[in-house]
Parts: sequence; structure tokens; C-alpha cells
Amino acid sequence: MSEICILLVEDDAMQRRQMARVLKSEGYRVSECSSGDEALRLLDEVEVTLVLTDMRIPGKDGIFLLKHIRRKHADIRVIIMTGDPHEVFEPQPDALLLKPFTGRQLKELARRLIKQEE
Repeated sequence: MSEICILLVEDDAMQRRQMARVLKSEGYRVSECSSGDEALRLLDEVEVTLVLTDMRIPGKDGIFLLKHIRRKHADIRVIIMTGDPHEVFEPQPDALLLKPFTGRQLKELARRLIKQEE
């Protein structure tokens, strides 16, 4: 499973570290960043299977990032984390992760989307 890399985009450093720890415990490689601009750069440098991004991040937001991925990296799955279940996303992400969420919910959703990719 070491070839699977998840790009984690979250501006809250403590939350990002906790989420990365959960994902790494499942055997995934995790590249972490705190802004949409940094995520765009990493997408060109790292082979990514799944992007897990907060909706509201500094620089380019989660929707901008989602649109960019759909245009330039169509094979990458995208999960958007949000506290508002009624937000409308265009284009649609592969999944929403509603805040607050548990480590178990994070692991199960990542596992499900990665399995669909295989």
C-alpha cells in the first residue's frame, strides 16, 4: 500500500497532524500542506491517489482545488471536509466529510475511495 499517497490540505496544524497520523496508521503516505496554493504545487511534484481538503483554506479554496484537479488530474479522487452539509459543490467531489468527524470515519472513507480507484 506504500504507493498510495494522500494529499492532506488543512490549515489547522493540530487537526492536520492528527488526521495525518490516522492515515499513516493505515499505511498510506501522506503529504501535508496548509494552503490551496501549496497543494497546487505539490500536485505537480508528488504522485497522489487521493486529495483530502478543507473547504476553507488560505489562498485557493477547496472548490478551486477541486476544479483544478478535475481539469488536470482527473484520475485523483477528492474528499472535501466541511462543516456545512448544505453547501453546493460544482463540480461534485467524490465524497464529503462532515465536521466534526472521527478517525474511524476518515479511515473508512479514504479506504472506500482508494478501493474504488484500484
